[in-house]
Amino acid sequence: MKKLLIAVLILLVASVSYAAEYVYQSEVKIIGENIRVITFQCQGGAGGAITDTEVTAENMRRITGWFLYKVTADHGTTAPDAADVVISVAGGEDLLNGNGVNLIHATTQQSTYPEIDGQAAKQPIIETITLEVNNQGTAAAHFNIDLIFTRF
Repeated sequence: MKKLLIAVLILLVASVSYAAEYVYQSEVKIIGENIRVITFQCQGGAGGAITDTEVTAENMRRITGWFLYKVTADHGTTAPDAADVVISVAGGEDLLNGNGVNLIHATTQQSTYPEIDGQAAKQPIIETITLEVNNQGTAAAHFNIDLIFTRF
């Protein structure tokens, strides 16, 4: 009986300390004629990090030629640390131009806009974009990132 109890405790501790990282990407949601949204539902791994995630080929097909208008971050049931969001292209350019610093917050939803040369400006989508989340250290933290695109 004692060995069974020890085995159960070991399994319980192992399952609590292991957090499965995931990033689920929605299909493009079409809102009216001029708005499209991609939602990333994220859970940090054991160290809190998530893998950089490219927008899928099918989603890229639906947003190429559109403009990144706004990025929104919202916490989930397990609150994340304050963390940074980068929306990058192949060459490493951050389409938010640094505006994603501390975008993820533990208790409030926050939004930001892309910038060009320090000025708020919609970014044209002409190549594959990637979601990066940096400095998030809470294991199993949940958060959502919405990328909002406009036609004009």
